[in-house]
Amino acid sequence: MKNYETNYKKITDYFDKHEWAKKALIFLYRFLIIPFVIAYFFLLFNSIYTKASYLVIAKLIIVPATTFVVISILRLALDARRPYEIYDIKPIIEKKKKRQSMPSRHVLSATLIAGCAMYINPFLGITLIILTVIMAITRVLAGVHFIKDVVVAIIIGILSSYIGLWIL
Repeated sequence: MKNYETNYKKITDYFDKHEWAKKALIFLYRFLIIPFVIAYFFLLFNSIYTKASYLVIAKLIIVPATTFVVISILRLALDARRPYEIYDIKPIIEKKKKRQSMPSRHVLSATLIAGCAMYINPFLGITLIILTVIMAITRVLAGVHFIKDVVVAIIIGILSSYIGLWIL
């Protein structure tokens, strides 16, 4: 599909012409996971400190962990190729990793953590949802995931969070 190559070339041309934008993309790609790690540990420690029920604490641990393991197995089974493996493109972020593109585990993890945050603190949850969307965009712009990889990750993360935290 030459359209992908043509469209991605336009993206890389833009970032090549705008060094500040490229640096911003690389920064976001590399460091955007940090707020999620901090938020997740904050949620866990705060829930323990405020003596939240054991059920709430268990959900905050079990839902993300179970979803992450199941999706890791699914990724191995699907073994989907990454954009730079299929098309003749040079990704903005050089990766040596092959395959296992679908779904994006970084975006899935971010979505799960945002779901946990929504369950405990809606303001933090909304903030993390916004950061999740930014993370998903950076993964696509960087050339390491297709749009479908990040969209599927977000959908699975939302469904898992909703079912595991609010329904069960």
